[in-house]
Amino acid sequence: MAESVSLHSNLKKARKERNLSQNDVAAKLGISRQAISRWENGAAYPDIDNLTLLSEVYGISVDELLGTKAADSEEEPPKTPRQPESSPSLKSFLSNREHWILILILVLTSHQAIVGFIVSCYILVWTLIKRRNYKFVIILSAICVLYHLNSILILDYSRHSRESV
Repeated sequence: MAESVSLHSNLKKARKERNLSQNDVAAKLGISRQAISRWENGAAYPDIDNLTLLSEVYGISVDELLGTKAADSEEEPPKTPRQPESSPSLKSFLSNREHWILILILVLTSHQAIVGFIVSCYILVWTLIKRRNYKFVIILSAICVLYHLNSILILDYSRHSRESV
């Protein structure tokens, strides 16, 4: 028979038992502190990748985080906390599809000045507002905005110089 407890209370309890702040956990996962807060308040739920990383950081199983322990598991000796990998934020970055999709969009639109400028501006603003921890995407989109702006200005300048001749 499985005992069901809420995920958000288990996340908060596990974090406090390890004397970690929300900022500490967020830094280890490469996400925002607000995301940790939303998970612990029950306003949102971590995806499976983050749930796995949380279990590694807290040294407990995903089942324990989810609050679904089997009755016979109570007889097992307590597990020793597993040490998190040396750089979970790098692992999180490399496995995050959203990062790669945004980077791919920036690269694919780089050959069109106007479209690339609009897309780069949108990604830059969206990333700054929604995903503040996507530093690489922010830097890359800012570079693309400047590159496309330069391309647009050169195209406009060359068009005016041809008209005046």
